[in-house]
Amino acid sequence: MMDFNSQIKTNNSLFTNTANGRCRDDCRIGKTTTIYDSTIDYILLSDSVFPKISQFVVKDFDPILSDAHCAIKFGYTCSFRADAQLDNPSNGNET
Repeated sequence: MMDFNSQIKTNNSLFTNTANGRCRDDCRIGKTTTIYDSTIDYILLSDSVFPKISQFVVKDFDPILSDAHCAIKFGYTCSFRADAQLDNPSNGNET
């Protein structure tokens, strides 16, 4: 996994981090993503998004979903700014 991260960074990619084995429930575990004990499915993240990951789990294999791959469940937190004034500042009381 470290070689993969290094390769991404040397290519100046927008996505410089892999979530696998590095965050939440998978931190320091790096659960494999196939039935063949390999990790070939990744979540790639930019530096600004990486700290916003709130959930990351490699699920157990389910033959209904795939022939060999495990599902990856992840979540992230986001925020938005609600402007105090809408595009139309009149509150519907125009004459």
